[in-house]
Amino acid sequence: MRRVGTHGGRLVEDPDGQLWLMKTAKEGDEFLSHLQVAVASLQAAVGLPIPPTRLLDGGRFTIRAWVDATLLDIDISALSGPDLVTLQKHQVFDWLISNHDAHPGQFLRTRDGGIVGIDKDQAFRYFGRDILSWRFHPNGFYGEAEPVYNTMWRGFSQGRGDILLSDPRTGEVGEFITRLREFDDERLRDLLRPYAVGAAKAGKLLSTSGDEPGLTDQRHVENDVESFLSAVIERKSRLVEDFGSLYQRALDARPDPQPAVASGAPRLSPQPSTRPVEDVRANVIEVPTVMVEGTFDTAEPVFSADRPSAQLDSTVALSDITLPQPFLRLHFRTDNHLLFRADTRGPSEIFESGFAPQQPSMRDFEAFILGRSGAFVSTTRNPGLHFRVPFNTRPDVFEYIIDAPGGIEANPTLEDHPYTYQDEVSFPGGIRRENIIGVERVWDTLTGHPGRTVRGTHEYEEFIANPRYDPSAPNTRIARRASADDSDDNADDSDEDSSGALTPRAGSPVAPAPSHPALGGEASSADDSDEDSSGALTPRAGSPV
Repeated sequence: MRRVGTHGGRLVEDPDGQLWLMKTAKEGDEFLSHLQVAVASLQAAVGLPIPPTRLLDGGRFTIRAWVDATLLDIDISALSGPDLVTLQKHQVFDWLISNHDAHPGQFLRTRDGGIVGIDKDQAFRYFGRDILSWRFHPNGFYGEAEPVYNTMWRGFSQGRGDILLSDPRTGEVGEFITRLREFDDERLRDLLRPYAVGAAKAGKLLSTSGDEPGLTDQRHVENDVESFLSAVIERKSRLVEDFGSLYQRALDARPDPQPAVASGAPRLSPQPSTRPVEDVRANVIEVPTVMVEGTFDTAEPVFSADRPSAQLDSTVALSDITLPQPFLRLHFRTDNHLLFRADTRGPSEIFESGFAPQQPSMRDFEAFILGRSGAFVSTTRNPGLHFRVPFNTRPDVFEYIIDAPGGIEANPTLEDHPYTYQDEVSFPGGIRRENIIGVERVWDTLTGHPGRTVRGTHEYEEFIANPRYDPSAPNTRIARRASADDSDDNADDSDEDSSGALTPRAGSPVAPAPSHPALGGEASSADDSDEDSSGALTPRAGSPV
């Protein structure tokens, strides 16, 4: 073979004049060569064009046939309808293998106008820590261009008329998903096993050593070959649901009249609760029958003497909260509708201490919504949002009813995330006990117990009122902090203390916010929720019940 130098590898020419791109694996990383060949084989098997790829010398080298093509012009506005369909297919494939390196340079335009996706070398790099969203871009940490899929879906969600995407549950994209889902499970295991065994031996299978922004906590067991292979099969089985949800979120975000959802393709957001109205505190406050739509604004909330801040931890300041993109803004709840929170801790503890954040120093709002502990406490607007996962380890859970002003609206703040169906309102610094109306214990079994009320598939025990409920009580925690700061700094009449904690004086803007462990959540397409160390229900990948 004759060598011809090229960036990222070497071009070699075989005796027949065919050019091949040769790449060399680092010592100890030969499993990556097996991965490249496995992914190329799968890609070809499901009908996506890919140059022939071969192993050499037991995995030290891979060679890929050189394609007579140019880099794809990724001006989205210049792409045709068939181009967008092709890119949607590639995204489905890349989501299955958790390849988030699909920047413009990873696509080739062939002479006949086709599109070829190449270089899947980062497959499974973020598997188990990724989410299906047009804002997920961990490689941006290294200065890489965002995946073309992000550009494509963002444009569609913004109503750009030149980007019309297909409902992935129907048509050509739907047929491709069906073909991928029907790919034999055992054959897929066999394709990926050499990679998985080698990566596990090197201690690098589903490694969590990286800490790029936007990653969730690892949802699978590291260096466990069979667990990894089963997780890939599980992701394959959920492709319709995952991409149907992505499409629906984009439709919901569009400012213009939305394209019609394909016939027979159901909306994947949960239906409103059928829970009946309940009088919960001396006929003064009623729990809504269904979720009540709320209002929000980017202006920081202003608290009053009769509606002081509910913030429990005064060290958490709005100015310290970070968002993944500079164009995003915190959106604050402006209504006073009741909120709800599921938790495994009982009222004897919560009525005494309130809901404190697990990690007050972690102010990354997106990371919190995606499943990490943080400086926030989660609530939901939906009184009927329960998840089956908590009941896997125990049959009961407590649902707390909350009357608190403010809070950060997760959905408009982040624009797109996998858990929009949770309708989360997050409270920075937690929620003090005075803003908790009471609690009901919810059981995941129908026992016919005479002391419980049956609603749907759950039983509810009698409502327990919080004797410390008094939402108009002055927030002494923040007031004490404010007094201490005033004595240290008399040159400034600011309402924000030196640490950035919010100090509610009359008319001063302060921000509360919900947190992560609310009624449930999901950090990708996995289906496993965990219970955090505080007893709160941590949303990983639950399903509404």
